[in-house]
Amino acid sequence: MSSVFFIPVGMMLCAITGICAYLAAPQQLLVPTPLSKPMGLGGGLLFAVAGTLFLSQVWSLVTAIFMLALMLMLVWSLMPLCAALVRSR
Repeated sequence: MSSVFFIPVGMMLCAITGICAYLAAPQQLLVPTPLSKPMGLGGGLLFAVAGTLFLSQVWSLVTAIFMLALMLMLVWSLMPLCAALVRSR
């Protein structure tokens, strides 16, 4: 397969990792009750490993881990903003 498949799927899995971890936080504002810690963090860990494996098919493992960290920072920065926008409507 080509990088046309691995890059978007890997980035999507990394974004889902950040969303799972955000929804497991007690201070999150998107859903009324947070996800349980094992479900949110365990699911996020599985998505992180899968996303890193997909990205490492195209780039080196270190680059794939850096892309995971970059996507987590992006998601964790934008999720509170999105939650505030959703709650204001």
